[in-house]
Amino acid sequence: MSPDKPGEPTRREIGDQGPPRREEVTTVKKVLAATLVTSMLALLVTTAPAVSAASSEPKPIRCIVDVAYNDWGGGDWYWTGPIYGCSISGTIKMWELPPFFAGSTEHYFEEFLITTNTGTISGTDAGVWNFGTFKFRSNGWVTAGTGDLEYLVGYKVHQMGVTSPWPGELPITADGAEMTFVAP
Repeated sequence: MSPDKPGEPTRREIGDQGPPRREEVTTVKKVLAATLVTSMLALLVTTAPAVSAASSEPKPIRCIVDVAYNDWGGGDWYWTGPIYGCSISGTIKMWELPPFFAGSTEHYFEEFLITTNTGTISGTDAGVWNFGTFKFRSNGWVTAGTGDLEYLVGYKVHQMGVTSPWPGELPITADGAEMTFVAP
């Protein structure tokens, strides 16, 4: 019975325990934390095989190219120069196909040939060259290969860099440009 109102039951008599006690709150927090930790561990265990499988894929091959664009004789205009700083060391030539221009950008298409002591690779790419910043970026594929480089057929090719200002004096150069080969 309630001490304030005779004849009425107390809170404890009707099953109302009142606000939770500190021990109850701590216990609930511990149970929630344990559940969260268990869920995270289960997620880690189920995703670990996917991460392990991905690590067995070939790593991208990152190279440096120093190229120059000019008429190298007889009206044969192309980019050429060394490719180095990676397992593909040799020379590269890139022939530009008919581009189109939009504002201050050139949208270009190229065919490339890389020649090394152990083989050749060739392919195509498409990119954009910004005449305001002189930055360029392109993406393409290796379509053919010989010798030790034949395994690169099907690899994606990404290039980016900065050219010397143009219009200006020839040749147009792009020193220290990046060329990356990524497994399919």
